[in-house]
Amino acid sequence: RHLKMLQSITPICSDLIITNAHSKTLREMQGHFSVVEGFLHEVGVMEDLQSAFQQAAETIIAELDCSMVRIATYNRDGVFLRSRAFAHNEKVHPTTPQDGHMVMSLMPLHRQVRDRGQVLLIEDEPDQKLTTAEENQAFFGGAQSAMLVPITIGRQVLAVISVANAHSSEQCRRRRSDVLLTRSIAGALGLAIQAELNRGVKRNNDANDRIGSSGPALQIGRAHV
Repeated sequence: RHLKMLQSITPICSDLIITNAHSKTLREMQGHFSVVEGFLHEVGVMEDLQSAFQQAAETIIAELDCSMVRIATYNRDGVFLRSRAFAHNEKVHPTTPQDGHMVMSLMPLHRQVRDRGQVLLIEDEPDQKLTTAEENQAFFGGAQSAMLVPITIGRQVLAVISVANAHSSEQCRRRRSDVLLTRSIAGALGLAIQAELNRGVKRNNDANDRIGSSGPALQIGRAHV
């Protein structure tokens, strides 16, 4: 069932990418579609979220001209951002470990993505520039430009894909297709998180049934992974 859910958004991803066909060659467009479709199939058969997060990071860095990709989840208390996976080239050295925690109060742009649920492109504008603390926590010293893409369930932002470059935004302006590809992968991860939450509810309900509980079934209020 979960595989069918993930596969069902393949046409949507395809349509999003095709909207930019006027500026891309057919071969490039087919390549983007193949990447998204392949990722959807892979995520659909994975047994755990960690594998999905890591595969997503590796897929994005292989396709985009970037230095680093990190995927992190927002803690329920809003105090920390928990790193789940990253991928980077050999020229940069991430400060926060792959499974480390980052302090949200020092990450205003990541808070903005959580609160607004919108993609944020950080390209040297004074009002949207990475602070030293945010740069070092999320990426590496010397990150020049970045793209933050929310991972959502409904309207709730549960996680974020953070993409950074060591060279300036003038050398690496984000193409529309880059954003669409990353959003498509974020959409697949959102469905994977939802599937994991649903499995958790089922496990709890099954446990209640086994012990003869007559209480109400477990309800998800604020989702937490």
